[in-house]
Amino acid sequence: MKKIIALIMVLILALSLVAGSDKNDGQTITIVLDWTPNTNHTGIYVAKAKGYFEQAGLNVEIVQ
Repeated sequence: MKKIIALIMVLILALSLVAGSDKNDGQTITIVLDWTPNTNHTGIYVAKAKGYFEQAGLNVEIVQ
């Protein structure tokens, strides 16, 4: 449960930093997973697969 809360807080922080700027073209964000990919990371992978990060002007790199 603590890992989920920590992950949500990190995502909120990352998105709030990005939302504050007017121009997000080509901005790269690296997301470092706590271990190997598992069900806690589903939202990140779905957002990347569906192109949500690209729509927001982000280049997201997921590191295991």
